[in-house]
Amino acid sequence: MGEPDRVVARCLEIDGLFADLPAAPADRFTLLGCVPSGPLADVLEGNGDPWLGNITFEGEPWSEDLRDVTVLGHRASTLARGAVDIDVTGRELSQALSPRPDSWQLSDMSGNPMGTCSGLAGIPVPPPAIPVTLLGCQLDLPGKSLDASILSVTDDGREVAVGRSMHGRITSTRPSRLGLGLLDVTLDCGMRPMPARAREIWEGRRSGPPERLGSWVQYDRLLRHEWLGAALNHHRYDKPDNAPGATYQLDGRHVTDIEGFYCAIGEAINGPGGYFGWNLGALDDCLRGSWGARLPFTLVWHDSGTARAHLVAGYDRLWLSPAHTFEYLLGMLHDTGAAVELR
Repeated sequence: MGEPDRVVARCLEIDGLFADLPAAPADRFTLLGCVPSGPLADVLEGNGDPWLGNITFEGEPWSEDLRDVTVLGHRASTLARGAVDIDVTGRELSQALSPRPDSWQLSDMSGNPMGTCSGLAGIPVPPPAIPVTLLGCQLDLPGKSLDASILSVTDDGREVAVGRSMHGRITSTRPSRLGLGLLDVTLDCGMRPMPARAREIWEGRRSGPPERLGSWVQYDRLLRHEWLGAALNHHRYDKPDNAPGATYQLDGRHVTDIEGFYCAIGEAINGPGGYFGWNLGALDDCLRGSWGARLPFTLVWHDSGTARAHLVAGYDRLWLSPAHTFEYLLGMLHDTGAAVELR
């Protein structure tokens, strides 16, 4: 912190950067001292769906979401007369909510009140960490610890962030089979890996962008997201935006999910492997300029019926949030000044 970045290791491979992990089970929690209302009360009375989607806990000075919540059962609480403790499964809670004198206000994904609770017991189980070994390395470390970001080096020498870092101590080194004078380095830290097939995406980008449009269509949603991450980090900022008034052609044949939309609009504006957002906030940033296009522009959306059929209201189980719809995307583009022609 406060010092310039410097290269501490140059490695040919990182064992643990790409791996497929088993799906994590939902964590179990208990909502403590609850006075339920609305949809939550309906479930406890046996009149509603035990799956509630996301629950927001609001209390000064912040709020916290418990996602993909399913009610398992309830019982009388020992914290307050007439209150109940509610057992649930859920995901992606960043911290435990300790009991407190004033209550947390609960609401559902639409903002409807669901009552109050004094706290929430249960700590999420972190996903398993994949051990990390650096292979075929030249080191320039001042000590036995490593606190570093990982960058992929392209064939033309550009250093491109991959969105992963390592923080740990070196437990052993050994001569590497990958080259004379190189070392294999074992660390005591783990890493959240990228999916195994993301390797082909990142290795393919080392020589430059793909030669043709639509190379992403072969991938599922998770790998399309990884494709977008690689597109973002390989984006060239030295290229000026196209002038306002331009027309872009979006190939909508494979926009079967929200990731497909981001892949398609990225290529429509910036060519094969191009980037123009990978979530709504990033799309909004791109529409403000400096990412290849300047408003106003026209987007000709070919085969738009594919997106209309697939980008519908519901719950997005990949991102554990309400799904973004075709109509919402059209409204967002229109509100920012982009004209959309549906074909």
